[in-house]
Amino acid sequence: TGFSSESDFEDYIRSTVNSRNVLAAIVKYYLRFSSVKKNINAGAYLQEHSWFTKFLFPPGHLEKPRNLLDADGGSPGYISEGFLAVQHALDKAIMLHHGGAAAKALFNDISLFIQRFPTPAFHYNLFYKLANIFIPLTVACTFFMNYITLVQSVVWEKENQLKRSYWFGDTPQTNPEITQFHETIQSKYFEAEPADLIPGIRIKHLHKVFKKSNTIKVAIEDLSLNLYEGQISVLLGHNGAGKSTTLAILSGLYPPTRGEAYVYGYDISQNMAQIRKSLGLCPQHNLLFDHLTVSEHLYFYCRVKGVPQKVCLEETNNMLSAFNLLEKRDEFSKSLSGGMKRKLAVIIALIGGSKVVILDEPTSGMDPASRRTIWDLLQAYKHDRTILLTTHYMDEADVLGDRIAIMVQGTLQCCGSSVFLKRLYGIGYHVVMVKEPHCDTDEISKLIHGYASTATLKTNVGNELSFILPQEYTQKFEALFTALEENQERLGISSFGVSITTMEEVFFRVSNMEDSKSDIQATQSPSVGSKENKNEGVPSTMIGGFPTHSEDPTIVFNTGVRTFAKKQCSLYRQQFHAMFIKRLIYNWRNWRVLLVQILGLVISALFLLKPHDLSNEDEKTRQMNLDEYGQTIVPFSVSGKSNLTTSLLTQLENMLKPGNHKLKEVQGDLLKYLEGSEECIHLCIIALSMEVVENRTELTVLFNNEAYHSPSLSLAVLDNILFMSLSGADASITVSNKPQPHPQAKKSLGSIEGKVVALKIQLGMALLVSGFCLLTVTERSTKAKHMQFLSGVSVLVYWLSALMLDFIIFFISCCLLLVVFKYCKIDIYVTDYHVLETMLILTLFGWSAIPLTYLMSFLFSKSTSAYIKLTMFNYVSGIFSILIDTVIVAQIPATMSNTTKTFLLNALLLFPTYNLGKCIGDYTVIYQRKIQCTQQKNVPKYLNCSKE
Repeated sequence: TGFSSESDFEDYIRSTVNSRNVLAAIVKYYLRFSSVKKNINAGAYLQEHSWFTKFLFPPGHLEKPRNLLDADGGSPGYISEGFLAVQHALDKAIMLHHGGAAAKALFNDISLFIQRFPTPAFHYNLFYKLANIFIPLTVACTFFMNYITLVQSVVWEKENQLKRSYWFGDTPQTNPEITQFHETIQSKYFEAEPADLIPGIRIKHLHKVFKKSNTIKVAIEDLSLNLYEGQISVLLGHNGAGKSTTLAILSGLYPPTRGEAYVYGYDISQNMAQIRKSLGLCPQHNLLFDHLTVSEHLYFYCRVKGVPQKVCLEETNNMLSAFNLLEKRDEFSKSLSGGMKRKLAVIIALIGGSKVVILDEPTSGMDPASRRTIWDLLQAYKHDRTILLTTHYMDEADVLGDRIAIMVQGTLQCCGSSVFLKRLYGIGYHVVMVKEPHCDTDEISKLIHGYASTATLKTNVGNELSFILPQEYTQKFEALFTALEENQERLGISSFGVSITTMEEVFFRVSNMEDSKSDIQATQSPSVGSKENKNEGVPSTMIGGFPTHSEDPTIVFNTGVRTFAKKQCSLYRQQFHAMFIKRLIYNWRNWRVLLVQILGLVISALFLLKPHDLSNEDEKTRQMNLDEYGQTIVPFSVSGKSNLTTSLLTQLENMLKPGNHKLKEVQGDLLKYLEGSEECIHLCIIALSMEVVENRTELTVLFNNEAYHSPSLSLAVLDNILFMSLSGADASITVSNKPQPHPQAKKSLGSIEGKVVALKIQLGMALLVSGFCLLTVTERSTKAKHMQFLSGVSVLVYWLSALMLDFIIFFISCCLLLVVFKYCKIDIYVTDYHVLETMLILTLFGWSAIPLTYLMSFLFSKSTSAYIKLTMFNYVSGIFSILIDTVIVAQIPATMSNTTKTFLLNALLLFPTYNLGKCIGDYTVIYQRKIQCTQQKNVPKYLNCSKE
């Protein structure tokens, strides 16, 4: 078939199914062979179907000679595909056309042969080949694990606020301005500040606002407070009142939204580095290093605070002795009890001569004896220090607090000594009596009102009777108590006692008044009359905002409620729904982590698979020109001389001279020279042997098979010198290999081998599947799973609900992976009904990989560590198992018995990632064979296209 132009020929190849019947086309001395090889085994890699016209040599280092067992040189198949036969036939036709009778006589007198270079001795060790593959991966994984561990430790320190952020530094100031607040808060709810003490901490109009999405949370609002050296200042407040936030701002963990705070004259917004030199902090939660002993903790913080090395040991011993921890000095912090850990945290805050000590609930988790010890030590260490602490123990605040400040909803309500606050908010004294059976309550009340007319009955529960006596009647208390004692038997009083208002009552009073939107600063001590008016319509169990016990407590049981015993199936269904919704809410709230899992698969697959889309482009043209290989050596040998051999050598020398190639005559056996010469291994591309036998000349051209195109190049050189001997030195033949464009049938193969696809998606699959361990590890480590089982959740329901939701996420991710395949033009997995087959492979992988992730999650106690290590396990097991199957089992069958091979294959089946790669690889081979069987008329026997 002839074509008017090259473009018409290309259109014919692309659009016509019969393009496979075209052997070669001649266009301007181009040989255009099919891009789909006809004599390559169907099981070969797709790369073997290429002519490699883009390369001169194989990329990378080869452990042994290329295609060692192929006498014709093997891939790309210049001899087996008929390229050399067509090339020589064309060259011969050209020479006969131009040479006429002389050319005929020439070809009658010569015989042409082509031969591969002999293979020199080489050392091949399987270990080196395997090491070349596995050692880089092993080293990379080793360093990667170190990197992961380093990142994990840094993140752990930052999460626990042990490490400051270096992305936003402090503005250095060498001479900070010592700011003095001359104004003081003038209010009866704030006790006058001591004039003879040095203020260690000054806070003025401090605000802190947290913003998250569209939500604004005001944590601190207009806080102004002075804390003095030599005193222990106590900050009280309900949970969420702003106490811990205030401490965090003073210690530099959070920046204030606005306002000012100074620590010994240093501004916390500008001089935090200077403040930290004399700052000691005991946070609410113990921030200790698990693998440091008690003494190592103290030595470390001493050195950090600049204490000389000689003094560190002495101060460490003094602190341990004072806090009764000497016998625990060499134990790791993780082995200490909760109370001892709190002691160690307090010591860390005090050690090193800290001038400012901030203690956030320092005695939480301690036994009463240890709490008392800490109180005594804080009292002893408060001199020359400014100590600020928060607590929920009112007795602790009463004992330790030189000044007590109470915060409610981020605002400061009052501040002063314990006596000042009790006098300010106290409702008086409490008289508590134990009643006899004949007790006359009315007579007792009449007697008390005779001395304190505004006294109030507080409780009358069982055998207990109590009254509240206002403070203004203290001068009459002696007469009142004398009268009660004299009339004790007549009134029916077994015994009685008196107590003053406690800090707990003051705290509740301040908090309740704020919560009820009352103006604390307008509160006055109520009289009996006003109390009666206020309590109208209020149950008798509430007086003055405090609960009373005037009635016996009763427990009401709702006996009318019927208990329904649910059927077992209905119960399981209800539990499954609850567990599924719980897990769904967790993923919804942690959508960033879920997004990392899904996008990790999609982006990694897109990034790794996209470059292979370029391989669908048509191959470039390769001209057979020896000059492209640089300066080479062309060995030749001549056995017997004739006019023809002399002419051919002359033309060969003229041909090689412009490229500075070296023509070297070999005396003796040319094959032995090529086999033993070290310089010829890399510099010899072609060689020529001429032997005169009787009246015929045998011309043998040899090619170095390490170069892809050396067979065609060697024949082109031989034909050119023959043509030049016939037509003159200016004659030449230029031969180029320009493969035909890829037909649609080949493009549908996907241009990438199946196991390579599996290798490319291993990282994304590892990121996706390993993420399903996060919630399971978290629930187990926090005992939440145990609580669910105690509540009656079935073990089967727990795991099935987890598997169901995780598989839905996996299925959606796999659908996105198919979109990536389509985008990257790997159509073998997504065209026609193949998408169902591909989804079946991925689904089976998910059903096996997700339960394995659950099983392996029991090896870990931290979710982040589990995610990282399981990702590494899945990725490495996927890569290594596929490499083992490909390299060890497939490429060295002669050195491995069938039993060993079967054992290895069965062992690899334990890894879902291996099964994924095996399925995708075998599916690709089967599909390729099916395409070749259906589209070729004369099907080779090795394809085995039988339907059985």
